[in-house]
Amino acid sequence: MEETLNRAPTVTYKELGVTRAYGTKIRKTRFAYLAITQPWPKVSGFAKVNLSIREVKKHIYGEEKYRDKLLFLPAESKIEDDGYILSFVYDENMWKSELQIVNAMSLELEATIELPSLV
Repeated sequence: MEETLNRAPTVTYKELGVTRAYGTKIRKTRFAYLAITQPWPKVSGFAKVNLSIREVKKHIYGEEKYRDKLLFLPAESKIEDDGYILSFVYDENMWKSELQIVNAMSLELEATIELPSLV
């Protein structure tokens, strides 16, 4: 079965929307981060969707690891996808939770923090 991209997307909120001042250009959001639901209804990772060129890149949390929400934490930069994706992930095999910190530009795992209780 093919994975499904769904749930409310996460975007860079500092760049979200349209500037409506006289003489300014309208800027569209370029990137969105959507949940990968496989197996349904579990979220096994997320996809970074480049809305301008319709490119999709994926980050999978790991075997039997799932999450509910993610948060985009922007860096202090003008580059829209410069920052980190924070995800609370539950490991069904180990019965443990962790915080995964993923580089939003490269989708590489930067850090994993084991949590003292289930999230």
